[in-house]
Amino acid sequence: MMLSSIKGMGTPKAWKRRAETFDLWVRQNSLMDFYLSHQFGIERGIIRALKYKEATNRAPRPAGDPEIFSALQFCTLATRVGARVSATARHELCGKIRGALSDKKGLADLDFELSTIAHLIKAGFDVELNDLEGLRREGKNFDFLAARNGISIAIECKSFSYDVGRKIHRRRLYDLSGLISNSLSRALDQEGGTFVKVTLADSLRPGDLGKVAGEISETLRAGTAPPDCSFVSGCEAFDVAASPIGPDAHLGVSQDEVEEFISRRFGFSTPHLLVSFRPNKAAVIVGVRSLKAR
Repeated sequence: MMLSSIKGMGTPKAWKRRAETFDLWVRQNSLMDFYLSHQFGIERGIIRALKYKEATNRAPRPAGDPEIFSALQFCTLATRVGARVSATARHELCGKIRGALSDKKGLADLDFELSTIAHLIKAGFDVELNDLEGLRREGKNFDFLAARNGISIAIECKSFSYDVGRKIHRRRLYDLSGLISNSLSRALDQEGGTFVKVTLADSLRPGDLGKVAGEISETLRAGTAPPDCSFVSGCEAFDVAASPIGPDAHLGVSQDEVEEFISRRFGFSTPHLLVSFRPNKAAVIVGVRSLKAR
């Protein structure tokens, strides 16, 4: 019931278009799958849940699947809020869902707002949904008003992107991965591990992506960083079996484990890593960091 409702609130056409967009991005760049899980996990979970329900006539179980859990949690919040508000507010909520299915931020902001509403209601507050009810036009310039025991609190929800304050934005990093995907695949034909260090003076600018990709590709081809590189600062080998991409890599590779390994093994600290591997056989890790932290 919840999945059918959320499909209607976003419109089947909008969900289908979003799913096709995600599929296209992954076909163009397989590493984009990781970016989608971080940035659009709720939408991806809902799309998967809708496909599962269409195939089995049952909703999927969320246990052990963060995407499905987040998706069903959002569906529950959105349908419950939609059922208790006015027609005006429901129309606005549906509009927000449709808008999120075509923008760069996705449903995360709306999920945060709905989760806050649910938390306040559970805590015994009466909540007036100013934003959804269109009351901002009457001078109530905040998302909602929460009242309990004679006290009213005006609340404006703000969430921040993972990239705020970072010189290396996640989406740009995965755009880079698409430019070097063929070079990564060829490098994996050789057994062993390769770590490529990319050091930037400032941010990873769109205009530099091609140059950075070219230097990484040449480094992987030659097995060493060319002397005239502007961005690649080093290339070193490592034992795959002694890394997180060892015998158990088929069970999943943790970003934190790879990050800790790279810091310990090469003294190169960065959360910005591109990892491509064949379990216990070959691996390429590209680490990108900026000398200007903020």
